[in-house]
Amino acid sequence: MKIKSLALRLSVIKVQIDLSQKKVEQSKNPLWKEFKQKIQDSNADLVIIDTLIKTYEGYLENDNPDMSIVLSYFNEVAIEKDCSILLLHHTNKGGAINSDTQSQTDSRGASAIVDNSRWVVSLKKDEDESSIICQSVKTNFTASSNCTYNRRVEGTLIMETEDVA
Repeated sequence: MKIKSLALRLSVIKVQIDLSQKKVEQSKNPLWKEFKQKIQDSNADLVIIDTLIKTYEGYLENDNPDMSIVLSYFNEVAIEKDCSILLLHHTNKGGAINSDTQSQTDSRGASAIVDNSRWVVSLKKDEDESSIICQSVKTNFTASSNCTYNRRVEGTLIMETEDVA
C-alpha cells in the first residue's frame, strides 16, 4: 500500500471576507481584485476557500439565483487564473445527523451551490470517529467514485490507495 502525495503549488492566501458584495459591481470590488492578484502573484494551482459563506455579502444562501452568481465569480477566476478553486461548505442539519447516506442534498443552502459545482465530496466521521468517510456525491467529466475510508492519526488525514504502478 502506498500513500499518495499531492504535488501542487499551494500558497496560503489570506483574504478578507466578502469577496463578492451584492451592491458592488464585481469588476469594481477592491477585495475581489486583491484576491485575483494574490492568486496571480502566488501562481497557485489550487485555491482553498474556507468557507464559502464567508465570501459574500448581501447574497442569500438559500436563494438559487444569488448562489449561482456567487459561484460564477469563482468559476470565472478559476478559468482566468488557470487554477482550481476548492470551496469548503457545510452540510445541512439533516445531512449532519443522518450518517448512513451521503448525497447532493446534504449541502446547506440553495441547490445551485451543488448544481454550479464540478465536483462535490462529502466528508463524514465514521461511527467510532477513527476514520473519515469520503464520498464523491457529484462529478462532472468523470465517473463517480466509491466511498473511501481514510485513517485519522493525531489530526492528520492519511489517504490510503492501492499500489500504483
